[in-house]
Amino acid sequence: TMVIVPLRMTVEIMAVTTLYTAGAQPWQWALLACSFAGYGPVLCYFAALDRSNTVVAMRPYLFGLFRTTLVLAILPSSVLGCLLVGCIQFALPALSAYRSNAKYSRMAKKGPLRILLVGNSFEPIVDGVATFTTQTIKGLTASGHTVAIATHCPTPSPLHGASVYRLFGFHLKEVNHYLTLPSPALIRALIDFQPDVVHCFEGIVPITGITCLVCDLLNIRYVISMHTRGDLIVRATFPDIPYVADFVASLAVGLVVWLFSITSASHNVVSCMCVSKELLRILVAAGLGEISCLWRSGVDLRGFRPERRSQSQRELLTYGAPELPLVVHSGRLTVEKQSDQLPAIFEAVSRRLGGRVRFAVFGDGMMREQMEVECKNKGLTLWCDGYMFGEALQSSLACGDVFVSACTTEAIGLCLMEAMACGVPVVAPDAGGIGEDGVVVDGLQGHLYKVREQQMGRAAIEDAADCIVRALNDRERLSRNAVEYMASNSWEASISELERMIERTLGREPRPPSSAGCAATRPSHRRQRSGA
Repeated sequence: TMVIVPLRMTVEIMAVTTLYTAGAQPWQWALLACSFAGYGPVLCYFAALDRSNTVVAMRPYLFGLFRTTLVLAILPSSVLGCLLVGCIQFALPALSAYRSNAKYSRMAKKGPLRILLVGNSFEPIVDGVATFTTQTIKGLTASGHTVAIATHCPTPSPLHGASVYRLFGFHLKEVNHYLTLPSPALIRALIDFQPDVVHCFEGIVPITGITCLVCDLLNIRYVISMHTRGDLIVRATFPDIPYVADFVASLAVGLVVWLFSITSASHNVVSCMCVSKELLRILVAAGLGEISCLWRSGVDLRGFRPERRSQSQRELLTYGAPELPLVVHSGRLTVEKQSDQLPAIFEAVSRRLGGRVRFAVFGDGMMREQMEVECKNKGLTLWCDGYMFGEALQSSLACGDVFVSACTTEAIGLCLMEAMACGVPVVAPDAGGIGEDGVVVDGLQGHLYKVREQQMGRAAIEDAADCIVRALNDRERLSRNAVEYMASNSWEASISELERMIERTLGREPRPPSSAGCAATRPSHRRQRSGA
C-alpha cells in the first residue's frame, strides 16, 4: 500500500499529462479510463463509510476491509496501469515540443508573474497554514501578480482576487480538514493557468509530490514551503506508539530528499522554504542545505498592537473584574494542540494566586466542550465563545496579561507571535519550533517551561504555572521586549522574502551561497536562558 499505490498513481498522472499535451488517440484514453476505474470501488467504499454513524464501532475491522478492497479493486487494474508506460512513448515527441515552448521559458520574462498556489489549507479553514496562504494571496496580488489556487477546500472563488481550481480530495470531518489528492484537474489547472511558478504549501502531503513531478515534466518552476512537524503531531496524538512518529519523520524527510534528487537535474526547484529554524536544521542535516532557506512568519502589525487594549473588552472577558490578572489563549482546540492540558494549567495558576485570576480562550474545536466542563468542575472562571477574528481578536488578545500555550508540536506558533505583537508576554513549552531557535527566548519575551518527550506531565504543568506567575510579576519588561521583537516581523516583510525566493527560482536573482545566507535575514534574539 505504501509503495505500489503511490508509484502507480505517479505513473498514471504522468500518463495523463503526456496524453493531454500530445492529443492522444481514443484507444489510449480508453485504456487510461480502465486503469482509473479500479479506484471506483475503493472510493465508493470510503464514501459510504464517511456517511455512516458506525465508524467508531467499525474501527477494529477497517484495516482488514481496506486490505480486501485493495486486493480486489486496485491490484488487478494495476496491470492495465502498467501498460500506460507504453502509452507515454507515443506522446514523448509532443511533450518535448511542449516543454521547449516559449510560454514555459520564464527566465527572460519581466514584470508581474502568474503564480499558482497548491495545498490543503485555504479559507475558510482556520489554522496556521491557512493564515499563511491567505496573507500570501493578499501580498502577491497587492504586488500586481496574478494568483490562482488549486485545492479541494470549499474556498470561495475568487478569493482575495485569486481564481480557484477545484481538485479532487476528501473532507476529514473529525478534524475539519480537507485532503487534496492528485487528479486530472491538476493537469488542467497547470495547463489552463500557465503559471510562471508554482508554490506548494507543505512538502509531505500527496498533492505536493505529484505537483512537483508534473511541474518537472512540463518544465514549470516551483518552490515548496514547510510549515508543520508531522512527526511531533503524531507523537502527541499517539504517545503510546512513538515508533510511528519516528516513521513519519523519516518518511517525510525521505520523501523530500527523493523528490529533490529526481528533479534536481532539470533545476526546476531552487529552494525549500522553512518557517522555523528547527525545520531548516532537519533539512540541512538531510543534505538539503543548498536548496533550503528560512521563510520567516509575519503578523498584521497594523491590527495586532498594544493600542488595541480596551477597558470595556477586558471587563467583558473578566466578567466585571478587570483588576484581576487575565491569562489568555487562542487557537484550535484539538488533540494535536494538546488543548486538554489547559484546564490543569489554569487550575495550578489559580491555586498559586488564591483564585484571584481570570482565564479567556479564543478558539474552537473538538476539545472545547471537554475543556469548558473541566474548568467548570475545577471552579475556574473561564470566558470562551469560540473563534474570534479581526478587530475582536486583536482587542481581546491585547487585553490579556499573559498568553499561555500547551502545544509541543508548533513549528513556529503564529498565535504566539500575534500575542507578542499586542504586547502580551508568552509562556510556552520549550519544544518544537517555539524554543530559543524559534519565536520565544526564555526571559526575554516570556518564559519557556520544560516538557519531557513532547508530553505534558505533572511536572510540566506545575512549571508552566510558575512561569505564568513570574510573567505576571514582570509583565512590563516582557511586554516591551515582545513588541520590540515583533516590530520587524510584518507580513509585508514575509511576502517580500517570498518574492525574492521566486525571483531566484526563475533565475532573475543570484542564489545565496548557502542556507545560512537565507537564515541570516531574520533578526537574531538569542541569549542565554534566564535560569542558566
